[in-house]
Amino acid sequence: MPPAVTHADARPYVSLDERQHSAAKRRETVFNGVCHGLINGIIMVPVLVSFAAIIFKNQAFLPELPRLCKLVLISGTVHQMAFVIASSLPFAVGSVQDAGLIFLSSMATAVVNHCDSEGLTRETMLSTTCVVLSLSTAMLGVCLIGVGKLRVAQLVQYLPMPVVGGYLAYIGLFCGQAGLSFMAGISVDGVRDWHRFLDARAAALAAPGAAAGLAMYLAIARVRSVATLPACMSAILAVFFIALAATGSTLSDARAAGWVPAATPHLPLSSAWALFNLTDGGIAWGVLPDVIPSFLAMFFVVAFSSCLDVAAIEMELGKPLDYNRELQTVGLGNLLSGVTGGFTGSYIFSQTIFNLRAGVDTRWAGVTAVLVQLVVAIVPQSIVSFLPKAFFGSLLVVIAVDLMMEWLWRARHRMMPVEFCVCVFTFAAAAATSVVKGLALGTCAAAVAFAFSYAWSTLPVAITARAMDSTVMRTFEERRVLRAHRSQATDFREWAP
Repeated sequence: MPPAVTHADARPYVSLDERQHSAAKRRETVFNGVCHGLINGIIMVPVLVSFAAIIFKNQAFLPELPRLCKLVLISGTVHQMAFVIASSLPFAVGSVQDAGLIFLSSMATAVVNHCDSEGLTRETMLSTTCVVLSLSTAMLGVCLIGVGKLRVAQLVQYLPMPVVGGYLAYIGLFCGQAGLSFMAGISVDGVRDWHRFLDARAAALAAPGAAAGLAMYLAIARVRSVATLPACMSAILAVFFIALAATGSTLSDARAAGWVPAATPHLPLSSAWALFNLTDGGIAWGVLPDVIPSFLAMFFVVAFSSCLDVAAIEMELGKPLDYNRELQTVGLGNLLSGVTGGFTGSYIFSQTIFNLRAGVDTRWAGVTAVLVQLVVAIVPQSIVSFLPKAFFGSLLVVIAVDLMMEWLWRARHRMMPVEFCVCVFTFAAAAATSVVKGLALGTCAAAVAFAFSYAWSTLPVAITARAMDSTVMRTFEERRVLRAHRSQATDFREWAP
């Protein structure tokens, strides 16, 4: 006689139709994730190549740019895999990100200058650059994981937002400058070098990409669709190859004229890691003191910008997120990227929101994006030498216009006038001096602005009639409570004498 079935052993009955429906739903979820992973992976490849042109914008790196691009592609792959493994968000997209690019570029230029002054070889310069950047990335990851483990992510959020806004606007300027110089084939290190764009040949090479970037920005702003950016990128390639066919030219002719980067030999993936020469005398360790200020500034900026991304995703998602856990995810990505010879990264906010709004609820999206980037990195031929410079440069122009419009124009509605002035001042200071000095000057200006605002708020009501909103970053639950009880909050004017 079979044993009686107890209540604990009982299982709810699921009909065949329900099981089939559940299986179909899972297949639909996976298919949706794979499709969006393909889109994200395809979009990220040219963006990563453009970021490589920013990090290694110094002309000393130009002959090795194809191998360096492979390192950046592998780095983007590693970041995305870390998000697949550790993020609480199955739709999260992470990769090499613009927040740390300027600091990496500054470090790379510092290494070039140090090696030139010491009379060191080109091989030493390349290996030192790769080691310093990857080591800085790994250390950044350790610091971010530490901040998350100690559960003090909220502390990095007190870096003044106007200062970070000014820095992000400067990233835009930097990206635009790097894109134009890449297309023009000239070296431009700052505002004082902009006169080089007036050269007839440089202007002719950069103009099509600049125009395409502006057109792409307007198209994205007016047509809110995921297909807009891929369509614009495809249009650029179509116009280029149609123009080649119409004029009877070849890719070799385009390379000779400066429209396409130089052809590269067979480049297996291992050739990228061959840049790391760790033998005796292969690394100029004396450059480390020169890059420490850039590293410290990079830590605060990447940590703060990552928290901003989490806050924006949290608002879109409609439920609270654990800032400390997400910061640890960003830290894990940077640690793994650094030990594999890669570069700094974080959330790719726009594509994460794209996945969220598309209903992606599977990690297959991230896995697919990883596979797309990995395949491109493994292919022995560099895609850079087969596509026009305007294709990559126009993407940098789009990033430039978007960031500068966001923080030098639209931000005036989200900040008090004095804060917006600090934002613009930080941008101008970074452009006029350097990014580290600009951040320091901006922080000092923010302190003065805070003192001014506090003194202003204690003046009589007749003078301080305008209410001012707080710009402190808060968690989702805190913002929900504040919104619910906003009408009960006491206006500071009631306390005025």
